[in-house]
Amino acid sequence: MAGFAQGVWHGPIGAWQRRARGGRLTRARLRLELEALKYLPLQSFIRGPIWQRSAGDTPNISANPLLPAYAAGLHRYFRGFDAPAFLLYCQAMAEIDLRPLLGRIALPTLVMWGSRDPIVPPAQGQLIADAVPDATAAILHGAGHLLMLERPDEYRQIISDWMALPVIGGR
Repeated sequence: MAGFAQGVWHGPIGAWQRRARGGRLTRARLRLELEALKYLPLQSFIRGPIWQRSAGDTPNISANPLLPAYAAGLHRYFRGFDAPAFLLYCQAMAEIDLRPLLGRIALPTLVMWGSRDPIVPPAQGQLIADAVPDATAAILHGAGHLLMLERPDEYRQIISDWMALPVIGGR
């Protein structure tokens, strides 16, 4: 399931989404910016502001020894993606509304979010947790969008504890 019920993003990715839905010149500039990301050296990408603008707990994410590997994977992704397709994706995502489908989820569901997520508003996590029958809500207080990097131990513990719960009658 997506990390949101309604597809409007916020923060730096929300800015891309708004620009992707803007006028022809705005979209052309965004496309050039996205193309330029392909040529940004990895070290510049790692030091870039995206981590600070996506995290709720910047010191924790910066100290995480896995950040360089995560950033390297995302850097490879950006080097290979198709900017025009990404623009279409950003445009389409803003129209998504999964709320009518959430009540039909019949599987055990863990909904986890950071209380300081600048990309997907924390209210989206609560909306999903409230709408999915028998969902388990887990809020990582002070964390942002990159939970697994900002709070790796807490993230793993929540998933491990949830996976250990009996499935009988839901969780």
